[in-house]
Amino acid sequence: MLDKTDFYFRIYPNPVREKISLEINLITDKPLQCCLYNCYGKKVREEITAAGPGNFTLEFTTEFLSTGIYLMSISDGTNKKTKKLIIKD
Repeated sequence: MLDKTDFYFRIYPNPVREKISLEINLITDKPLQCCLYNCYGKKVREEITAAGPGNFTLEFTTEFLSTGIYLMSISDGTNKKTKKLIIKD
């Protein structure tokens, strides 16, 4: 269950080859910072998006990424959530 300051996201497909979708359920209208990090902690992609409360989907191309494990981190300035992403060839 989400509280008034929380959000939820899921990544699909995972593992992925060419494109991922982030399904986000946002409770507030805060801007979100979405960052993708490689296994060494280097930021390889960043998107900042503003969306109102509710469900929405962001899509990211992953063709430029090497095969491996990455971390997708999403923050609304107060809360931060991170999930593992696997890029396959």
